[in-house]
Amino acid sequence: NIEEPVAVFHVGSAKLERQAGSAVRAARSLHTHRRPRIAVRNIRTIGGGDGASDLAIGLTEDIRDALAHQTAVAVVDLEGDEDSIDFRLEGSVRSSGPRLRFSFALLEGTERRQVWSDRYDRELDDVFELQDEISQSVAAAIRLRVKAQIFERLKAAKNEELTVSELLDKAAGFMVRGQGYYADIESALRLALERAPDNPMAMSMLAACLYNQREVSAEKFPENVREECDALIRDALRLAPQDYFARLVSGIVHYDRDGEFEAALRDARTALDAYPGLTPARAMEGVAMLHMGDVSKGLGILEQAIKSSKMDPNRFRLSRDLAIGYFVAGRVEEAITVAQNLVEQTPGLARNQLVLAVLLQVAGRTKEAREQFARIGDPQTIRKTWIGDASAAGHFEDALAVLLTRE
Repeated sequence: NIEEPVAVFHVGSAKLERQAGSAVRAARSLHTHRRPRIAVRNIRTIGGGDGASDLAIGLTEDIRDALAHQTAVAVVDLEGDEDSIDFRLEGSVRSSGPRLRFSFALLEGTERRQVWSDRYDRELDDVFELQDEISQSVAAAIRLRVKAQIFERLKAAKNEELTVSELLDKAAGFMVRGQGYYADIESALRLALERAPDNPMAMSMLAACLYNQREVSAEKFPENVREECDALIRDALRLAPQDYFARLVSGIVHYDRDGEFEAALRDARTALDAYPGLTPARAMEGVAMLHMGDVSKGLGILEQAIKSSKMDPNRFRLSRDLAIGYFVAGRVEEAITVAQNLVEQTPGLARNQLVLAVLLQVAGRTKEAREQFARIGDPQTIRKTWIGDASAAGHFEDALAVLLTRE
């Protein structure tokens, strides 16, 4: 990992020459902060005839289009200066009757070091729906992987030595890592805003950082944090009303903190207009829809978004949303299973424990519910869980009231 520019000398092998070129490009990319360039090779077909070939052509175009909507990378042609290409995406599709296997690999530099790979096994039903799903999943995974590679070059650098854009990339890298890095994220973002007070992305990211620190708590939001979050989001949207990340953060606060599902749906769709492959916004659309009455369709959208974003830092909040969605749909045991898995993956996060405890109480499993509720400790206030369906909300509140009696 190159954190400072270096002079590279080499003798002999072509492999060493390629590695030296990649090192220089990495250092140059760090200090000039150009967007990493990615080339998407045509997806190869292995068997399957004309149908598979047509699918591969369409999927290649969709992946290029999905990546072109991102701000993390610049999509370039394979023709021209190969040394200017930072990443290459290669893929293949195999078919056996209706069964399809898609394989992808992301290669870095001219030495083509593999930094990511994944495989998707699907059955051909609706070709356009399949292309949308795979292209969005691949684009989302690439975005996170590229940001992780950038972060590796920035994480050891002192904040004072970084540009505003580099500070944002460094904060984004810590965000992907999740819990435990909020102090690092906040310090980078506050310095970015000190240098660029009108940067809407820095505002939105700081609002997200402040929100994420408290959203896992079972207690109500502190008023000072609420006011700062709201001010940051308001200013970001004033400066950039269509900015996809500002809309995403605004929507999360609308539905998750305030129960304003219609406002969240508007934010989600505005974000998707700007960035159609933004999986967390697609998930938020599903959450809002299920709480506004379209339970089946909303759940389907949410399930697909979670399936498409295995590495997304929002995945734990989305799993909690899914558990609540199953509860609204009357699928209580499925809701409990999702919530139990979430608590196992994120032990000690009180809000997830609260949701699981209430779901267990709804199912009549009072002993387990009280044991789970006791793990929360003794919160001074309980944060409201917003549910759009009045009947489901009533059952949830009644079960919570039973647990609050603390026999």
